[in-house]
Amino acid sequence: MSAPALEWLCDLSERTPRVTSIGNRSLLVENYHGIREFTAERIALDTRCGCVEVCGSGLTLSQVRRDALVIEGSIRDVKLPCAEAEHES
Repeated sequence: MSAPALEWLCDLSERTPRVTSIGNRSLLVENYHGIREFTAERIALDTRCGCVEVCGSGLTLSQVRRDALVIEGSIRDVKLPCAEAEHES
């Protein structure tokens, strides 16, 4: 198995948050634990690594499942705690 494949398997097993952007209008967030804050301008989600924050306007939640949800609206900014922690190390 190649190194990228091993990284992908590790990602799945650790249940780290995965955020997939579809333009600036839709965002898929997987492996979240709960919704900390929900307004039309800000959505904050609890994850294993910390809080994922999405800022914009007209934000809504759709396709909410136990381990994944889709955020729709005009997405301006996404803050990922795991990426910030890696750069600080």
